Amino acid sequence: MKTGMAINTAARRTPTSPRAARRRLNWRKFMVFVGVLYFLFTAGRVVVNILVLERQIQVAEQQLALAKAQQQQYQAEIAYRQTDAYVEKVAREELGMVKPGEIPYITTTQNQDQADRR
Repeated sequence: MKTGMAINTAARRTPTSPRAARRRLNWRKFMVFVGVLYFLFTAGRVVVNILVLERQIQVAEQQLALAKAQQQQYQAEIAYRQTDAYVEKVAREELGMVKPGEIPYITTTQNQDQADRR
């Protein structure tokens, strides 16, 4: 009997049995599947990060373009305010100054009611 038991236990331990081979094959497939899922997840995160960064770059470039346009407007205004024409305009309109020999006069506006009465 002992010899028969030894044969049965030996048959169970052999890795060449169909059931053991099938388990090993399934385990390998599972590990490959997990590896592929991990790779896809990691690659997906990288792609999402790249897309977010590209959008941030686009927004920054738009802000830069707006800032450059505003800077050009400010520089043009500075250049205009440094001209004699602007200084004369401010002196005449806001300060009420006149050139020598000119006679200053002030116009008043009438209300709409007063204009209707006449």
